[in-house]
Amino acid sequence: GATVNFQSLETNQTTLSTTLLLQTNLNQCCIQSIRAAGESNDYNSILLTLQAVIAANTSSQSRLVVETRVFLEAFRALQSTNAGLSKLRTAWKLFVDYVRESEQEQSVGASELNAMINAMGSRGRTRMALDLFYSCTSSGEEADEDGNGGIQIQPDAYTASALFRVLEQSFDSIATNNRNS
Repeated sequence: GATVNFQSLETNQTTLSTTLLLQTNLNQCCIQSIRAAGESNDYNSILLTLQAVIAANTSSQSRLVVETRVFLEAFRALQSTNAGLSKLRTAWKLFVDYVRESEQEQSVGASELNAMINAMGSRGRTRMALDLFYSCTSSGEEADEDGNGGIQIQPDAYTASALFRVLEQSFDSIATNNRNS
């Protein structure tokens, strides 16, 4: 009959438990670090945290999975800082590259897109927010050319709300400029 090596199974289970524990702790630490950096208006620390966690992931043999929630928190934190548009784009590019390389496309939800739309809108970049929405929700060559690496995101009701908010801010800004002229 077949022999079962219980010691090997136990070792594999322990390794898996340790990896999951490390992964959970890594993600929680990154989120806390990003939130703290956002509260202190330190957008460089947010980007450095993202770069460090990605570098650690790609260089580790265990391939710990960085949850997309880490990027979501980074987008939200960047929105609360005075980071320029280039910093937002850098964070988005890190996100897209990581998702593509780690083959996590199925775990990407609308929350990350919504956070970026809100961040761009808060900086008065309505057209860029609309372009990002279009590139992430369209298929084919348009998606690949617009810097989202072909990642498809299924929008939700909050996406529509974020887009309407960005458009409202744009209209308010135009109305204010017309009154001041």
